[in-house]
Amino acid sequence: VFLNVEIKNSPDDPAFDPSRRNTIASLDLIAEIDDPDRILLSSFDPESVAVGRRHAPDVLAGLLIGSLVPIAEGIAAAIAMGVEALNPPMTTISSAGEAELDALRDSGLVTVVWNANTPAEVLQAIAAGVEVIITDDPHMAREALP
Repeated sequence: VFLNVEIKNSPDDPAFDPSRRNTIASLDLIAEIDDPDRILLSSFDPESVAVGRRHAPDVLAGLLIGSLVPIAEGIAAAIAMGVEALNPPMTTISSAGEAELDALRDSGLVTVVWNANTPAEVLQAIAAGVEVIITDDPHMAREALP
């Protein structure tokens, strides 16, 4: 089982950590209590992901994108960062055209969709070629899988 560890570190947040030491502390704690090979480090903050990769280069990493970020921009940013995954929201997958989904599938990135919270969304994500689903209801998602 892989664990998605999301680093919450937004410049708009009053607790913003510009040094990104929270990323390093999180990875160090994981290494003490679990197998870092089971971790996907994710963040909306590209610098947090970059700091994490420099500190623990073998940890898998993904770039989270919001619904206002076009898939092509997300792909380009993730590839430029050298991460393994792109994590768009379900709303982005739902509204994507076939050409965008083809580009995502052809990018070489693992697609980790977040907020697939209904059976219909889980099935739509699978049909779109998503490899990993983040949901608020794992039991529902498992039951929805074909």
